[in-house]
Amino acid sequence: MKFYRYNLEFEAFHNEILEDALYLRNRDFVRNNMVYNPLISLTAHIQWFHSLEKDKNFYFLVRYKSKAVGVINIKDIDYERSTTELGIFFGDHDFIATAFPYMSCLTLIDLAVRLFQLQPFTKVLKGADYIEDINTALCFETIEETPTYLIKKLNIPLHFLKNEKVRKAAVVVSGKCDDPEKFKILFEEKDENTIGKAIILDNLSRLKEEDKDLFKVI
Repeated sequence: MKFYRYNLEFEAFHNEILEDALYLRNRDFVRNNMVYNPLISLTAHIQWFHSLEKDKNFYFLVRYKSKAVGVINIKDIDYERSTTELGIFFGDHDFIATAFPYMSCLTLIDLAVRLFQLQPFTKVLKGADYIEDINTALCFETIEETPTYLIKKLNIPLHFLKNEKVRKAAVVVSGKCDDPEKFKILFEEKDENTIGKAIILDNLSRLKEEDKDLFKVI
């Protein structure tokens, strides 16, 4: 499964791309800003992926101009409470210097809030000032503090109010592509009969009226 937005490609995790994701995650400047930051072996990474509950965890490799640059994820979904934890990282310095990382954050939030209709939370390592600044701009607010990290909750109404102009600018920055703000979802042969595809299709069938034009299966 892949989807396209803002001239970026997001590919759901599968065995063939786990090594690309792990390379980015294990870069020192990435993992040292994570709550859990030891180096991870490929074997452990594969075991972790196969242990995930596939109906509650969705991980996507982010590509820009066909190059793997980062990962976004919606994890530990609690369907009874309608909550989830969001995560995102980028392991390419050239990509980080552009506006696209923030546009990826907007994409992740829209997936969680508009498609899955969940309340997002996130965890931020204390001292990770760059990540803290982004979360503040996105309107995540601290609700709990531990000795090593902050737990933050997205203020959904404030997020959409404060980021309205940014979203309009993102369409311009995206460059030449049709309907850059729209999620264009591509299901592949390997997605047949998977839990992930079933959940995405179910969510698409339950979109709020104002969000129906934002998603398209191609």
